[in-house]
Parts: sequence; C-alpha cells; structure tokens
Amino acid sequence: GLALFDAEAHGSRIGKALASVPPQDKDRMLKSALDKIGFFAAKGGSRLASVAETIEGLQHENMYRLILQALGEGAHDLTYVQKSALQHQFLGYEVYYKDEVKKDAWLGRFNKVWGAGTDGGLLAFINNTYQEITAQTEAIDTDHYWVVRHSQLAGLKDHINDLLPANNDDPQPTIVIDIDAAGDVFNMAKEDLPERLQNLVLTNADESMQTIGDKFLDNRNTLQTLHLNLPVLKSVGDEFLEFCFNLKNLYLNLPALQEVGKCFLGGRNEIEKLRLNLPTLHKVEDFFLCGCGKLENLYLNLPALQEAGACFLIYCTNLTKLDLNAPALRKVGDSFLAYLESLVCFKLSLPTLTEIGNRLLYDSNVLEKLYLKLPLVKDFKDSFLFNCNKLEEFYVDLDALQKVGHSFMFNSSGKLEIYVPEEQLENLKKIFPAAKAKSLWVLG
Repeated sequence: GLALFDAEAHGSRIGKALASVPPQDKDRMLKSALDKIGFFAAKGGSRLASVAETIEGLQHENMYRLILQALGEGAHDLTYVQKSALQHQFLGYEVYYKDEVKKDAWLGRFNKVWGAGTDGGLLAFINNTYQEITAQTEAIDTDHYWVVRHSQLAGLKDHINDLLPANNDDPQPTIVIDIDAAGDVFNMAKEDLPERLQNLVLTNADESMQTIGDKFLDNRNTLQTLHLNLPVLKSVGDEFLEFCFNLKNLYLNLPALQEVGKCFLGGRNEIEKLRLNLPTLHKVEDFFLCGCGKLENLYLNLPALQEAGACFLIYCTNLTKLDLNAPALRKVGDSFLAYLESLVCFKLSLPTLTEIGNRLLYDSNVLEKLYLKLPLVKDFKDSFLFNCNKLEEFYVDLDALQKVGHSFMFNSSGKLEIYVPEEQLENLKKIFPAAKAKSLWVLG
C-alpha cells in the first residue's frame, strides 16, 4: 500500500481537512501528519511535496523511475506506447519514504499490480487507454490517448488532422507525441503539428531529449492544453511557448531541467491552470512567466533556483494568490514581481537572497498586507514598493539592510503600520525615511 496524496484534487480528504486550518498553521500540520505516515506519494512541485522535503530523514524518488526499477528486465520489453504512457501517468509524482524496507517491499509487490488478472492490472489499463495512431487508424475518440512517434509525425500529420473534429466546440481528443531520436538540440514549430490539434502531450520514451532550442512552439494559437513529461530535459532556449494566446492548461513535469532562456511562457496568454514540477531548475533568464493575465492562483515551488533575471512574473495582473518557495534564491533582476495588480496579501521569504534589482513589487496597487523576510539583503534599489498605495500592514525582517534607493515606498498609504523585530527597530527607522513621519512602528 502506497498512499497517494493530492491536496488540490477535487474532493480530496486532505484538502478538505486543511481548508479550515489557518494559513500560518497548514505547513506545520502537514509536516506532522506526513512525518507519521513515512511512506507516500505526492505530486512533484506541489505544496505537499515541498513540505515533505523539509522532513528530516525522508528520502524521495520519482515514481516513474521506481516503476521501471520494479519491472526489472521486463522494462526493456515495453513498447514505446507503454513507456510513453508510464511517463504521462507517473513522471509527475514523487515517492517519499523513511524506511528502505517499506520501499523495497512495495517494489517487490508491484508485479502483482502490473499484471493483476487480465483486466484489472496497470498493464491492462495502459493497453486499453493508450492507442497507437497509424495510417490505418480510421477514427479517434476522447476515451483514449492517441500516441504517435515524432519521427512518424510528418507522414501522418494530415491524416491525424482529418481525424480530429473540425468544430472547435466538439469534444477534443488528446494526441501524445513521443519524441524519439531527439538529437543534440530538439525543436518543434507550430507548422509541425496537425492544424486542428488542441490537446497535446509530449513524452520521450527513449530519453534522448536533453535540450530544446529557441522558439519552441511559439505562436501556436490552437493549443489549449499541453502536458510535457520529459525525464532528461536539461535546458530550454529563448521564447519557449511564447504568444500561445489560447493555451489554458499547462503541466510541465521536467525533473532534470536546470536552465531556461528568455521569455519562458512570455507574451500574453490565457493560462488558467499551471502546474510546474521543476525540482532542479537553478537559473531563469528575463521575462519568466510574463503576462499570464488569466492566472489567479499559483504555487511556485522552485527549491533549486539560485538566479532569476529581470521581469520575473511581471504583469500577472489577475493573480490573487501567490506562494513562492525558492529557499536557494540568491539573485533577482529588475521588476521582480511587478504589476501584480490583484494581489492583496503576500508573504515573501527568501533566506539566501543577497542581490535584488530595481522595482521590487512595483505598482502592486491593491496590496494591503505584506510579509517580507529577506535577512541577507543589504540594500534595496530604486522604486521598491512604488505606488503600493493600499498597503496598510507591513511585516519586515531585514536584519542586514543598510540603505534604500530612490522612490522607496513612493505614494504609500497614510495608514501604514510597520511591524518590526525589536532589535531592528532603530536601524530601520533611520533607513526608511519615506515611512518615518507618517507610519506607525509596531514591535512584533
């Protein structure tokens, strides 16, 4: 028995249990509960996963990798369709365990789950649910995932397009393209896909895809849902999925990704649901997730991120809830988290950050409550908290701060209360000249 937890799933028991818990207590309660369980699975990149990774003695491995390990020599007999299906279903999950014995016991029992009966096992589910597209395929439906190798796509593209519904309002099938023989740098242009395609999954069964070039699927305006499950991808070039104006749902399970170029999901888009599993990402260039104007709720877990370029999450104007977990972040560029025009309350804790650019939280003009814990930052550049004129409660922990730049807290609220640790009070009163005369300083 392996417990699978997803606090965000509809009807989730753990989600319901946490709904009544005050926000400041949720992580603590989750940690305590998971520590007692000691053997479970969770979606990578989720809040639950990030809490699990703080538990002492708890190890984790990717579920897809563990399944291949459990299959042993049998993994070599998998067809590309079966392996692609396993990546699609399980690459996005991590298995957490304290006890190697329990993990090994689960691996030993897996073959029973894999082939249980003729119809009840995982293998039967995969064979029934994932179907290969060939030139002889006469119809495709929404009850199956339809799989094709990338090396065969050019010859089948028009045939697949004819099989897809001509009416955009009809139920749309999902096409799985398995990238094979990716080469040194892989790329895919919008013209490479069937014109009517709306729902796409990409996998890489032969694990040959380590680098994506510039302009990957940029300006692909028919795509509405995209899942990327790429187990060995390490770097992505500039303008990845830029200007995909109709993309609404995006899931990126990229457990080996280390660097992304400029304009990663840049430009305007319609993304409403975004799930990122990027546990090894350590550097992002300028305009990361820029202009996601329909996104309302984002939990961004980037445990290895060390450096972020300019305009990180800029112009996400409809974002009302943002949780950023980046415990290793050391440097951010200009306009970090600027123009978040719907964010009312925000907590930013970056324990290793030492360098920050101009215009931090610039023009976040409905922000009322801000918790800021940046213990190693020595100076704020220009226009920090510029035009945050609704800010009334400002909780700070800025132990190393020595100076602030021009236009600090320009046009700030006349009702502002600044909550500060007692040992930092006198220092911050000297450093915060704009707030000195009209703010109430509170020890806390």
